[in-house]
Amino acid sequence: MSDPNVLTIDLTDALKFMNPHFYSLYSDDHPLQVAVGGANSSKSYTVAQKVILKTMLSKRSRWLAIRK
Repeated sequence: MSDPNVLTIDLTDALKFMNPHFYSLYSDDHPLQVAVGGANSSKSYTVAQKVILKTMLSKRSRWLAIRK
């Protein structure tokens, strides 16, 4: 019997929703990361996706996102 308080999310197709230009950001665990790209290159969107995914997959996380 599954716990009704546990949310299960299938991330097997997560890569198809990500900008291929920023794939390297998802595997990079450095404390400071800079996303470089032109206007409308989905920098903020990509960083937000990474924060959400990493938070969902870890038991404890802290994030600070700064945008110019």
